[in-house]
This record gives sequence, C-alpha cells and structure tokens, in this order.
Amino acid sequence: MASIPFSIAEQLAQDKGISPQSSERISGAIQYVYVQYQNSGNSYLSLNVLEHRVYHLMGKSLSQARIHIEIEKFANQKEHQLLRTKGGLFYYRPLYFTEIQIAQRLADLTSTMGKVPKQYQLVMDRLIQEGKIPILDEGQKEGIEQFFLRE
Repeated sequence: MASIPFSIAEQLAQDKGISPQSSERISGAIQYVYVQYQNSGNSYLSLNVLEHRVYHLMGKSLSQARIHIEIEKFANQKEHQLLRTKGGLFYYRPLYFTEIQIAQRLADLTSTMGKVPKQYQLVMDRLIQEGKIPILDEGQKEGIEQFFLRE
C-alpha cells in the first residue's frame, strides 16, 4: 500500500484549514502509522505502539485518551479490515487468518517430528516416480529423515 509522507499530508490539511484536533487528521495519522507497519513486514500492531507512534507523529498535541478514542473509531470502520485480538493487537484481517493457517501447518509439521512416517520410503519412491520431486541423493534422503527425527 503506497502512501505520501505524513509531513506532506499534514501540510495539505493545514493549508485547507483542517484543525490538528480534527478526527480526520488523527485518523490520517493512525492510518499512516498502520500502513508503515504493514509495509515494513509486520502483520500486526499493538494498541500501545499505535498510540505511542500517533502521539509522537501528531507532535504530542493530543491527549492519549483522545488518540485511544480515535483508534477505536478507526478500528471499527469496516473498510480498514482490522481485527483486534483480546491481547490488544490489531491485524489486517486477511493476514490474521493467513497467520492462523501457517501456525496450524507448523503445528502439524512439528507434531510429526520424532517419528518417520511408516510408509516414508514408499511415499518418496512414488513421488519420484510421478515426477513430483526430483531423484534424491543419499544426503538429501538422510536430511528428510532427520527432519522427522529431530526433537
């Protein structure tokens, strides 16, 4: 998601006579911080960090309570697709469900660790024969077995 520098957006708002205390400007700061976190590879943002960043971005001209109220308004707007966890984390809704799926897959993988599947060699041979994986050398086969055996 692309965005313009916040200082330029603030200057435009000031030129249009929009008060620094207005919900629109505060919402803009919230969105800017949120997008910056997403663009830097984060899938969630905590309420505390969001409040802190917005407070500093707005030049400390707003109370923490006002920022908190505006964050709640922002989070409740459907177009932002935010999901708030009980622990006070804000996720972009599609990323939240993606992370849940990844966590489940990792849990499934780690639950098989310490035991090589009974039909391991048969499955590997079939996958090679069907062309779904390349022919493995002994080191690769050993690496796969070790994956299942590590604790």
